[in-house]
Amino acid sequence: QAIKEEVVSLTMPPWKSEEGFGDLRTPHALTPQEIDILVEWCNGGTPEGKTQIPKKSPDPKSHFDMGEPDLIVGMPSNYTLNENTSEATRFFVLSLDLKRERWVQAIDIRPGNSSIVRTATLFTDNSGKAKLLDSQDPGLGFSSADNTDLTLETVLALWLPGQQPVQLSDRAAYHLPAGSDLVLRIQYKKNWTNEGSRMTDQTSVGIHFLENQPVEPVQTIVLSSPKVQSAGEKITFKHPIERDINILSLLPRLSATVAQLQVAVTAPNESKETILLLSQPTPDWASQYWLESPLSLPRGSWIEVSITPEYSNAGSAKTAEAADTTTTPPQIRLDYVAHKRTAYLNTNVN
Repeated sequence: QAIKEEVVSLTMPPWKSEEGFGDLRTPHALTPQEIDILVEWCNGGTPEGKTQIPKKSPDPKSHFDMGEPDLIVGMPSNYTLNENTSEATRFFVLSLDLKRERWVQAIDIRPGNSSIVRTATLFTDNSGKAKLLDSQDPGLGFSSADNTDLTLETVLALWLPGQQPVQLSDRAAYHLPAGSDLVLRIQYKKNWTNEGSRMTDQTSVGIHFLENQPVEPVQTIVLSSPKVQSAGEKITFKHPIERDINILSLLPRLSATVAQLQVAVTAPNESKETILLLSQPTPDWASQYWLESPLSLPRGSWIEVSITPEYSNAGSAKTAEAADTTTTPPQIRLDYVAHKRTAYLNTNVN
């Protein structure tokens, strides 16, 4: 009954974007047909499916949704959640030993144990600080990103249950400098079926490179609120576009649940369009919202972000349930490529 209620109310799977605002790629809401299948299954008493399915020894490369990667890296060994640990957040350094720069077109994160991996975030690290913290921690990985360069700007990929990896189109690619490392941040959380059990995970990452052809570098703009958000306060901040760009995706970062987050663009001719509208986005379920087609913005445009706090039942009294964002101002990261194709670089390998 609980599954049925969550599905019918569109609470699960979580997809915060409101339809009709922005042409988004790979939406993660269930289709009406998928909802009907789940409701029928619930109404039928949740019968068990086929159990006598022959098992094959899987090829590790076949585990990736996007096919065989050019490079597979992973955690050096299993990370263990002990019987008395229900949830944890851990950072793992994935050494690449890159002798030259590379260009990344897709990242495919593959949890080793999807029953406890709640979310995963992949960062790039060119400073060596993550390796230092890793060496100082007696366990596998380390527990805090303090004193590192792991910020919204250095996020390379995200993983959430049910979401598929994204292949950048044409010649767009992320830059991976020589000598850089990857750092995998994983949020672990047990569910009622494995609470009290000893669980392990060894997540791996498949990387798809772009080589031997011109590349259009993906760049980022991080829009930050000039102030932190007090309880019950609506905030708005904007950023000028100083060159012609094509927006590929938007990645919000919040430190508390809010009622609504809106991103709008205003062209030089004053025409305005909402390209993303999120209803009750939460900090622990951050998604990267990819546009179906790049959105061209000419120089002189503006991007405006509006955040409405989440009020309690006494909303008129300006009380908020989860609006204390005093630790970190809200941010939005935009991934884009230069509008002119003359910005291509050459990736030919000598």
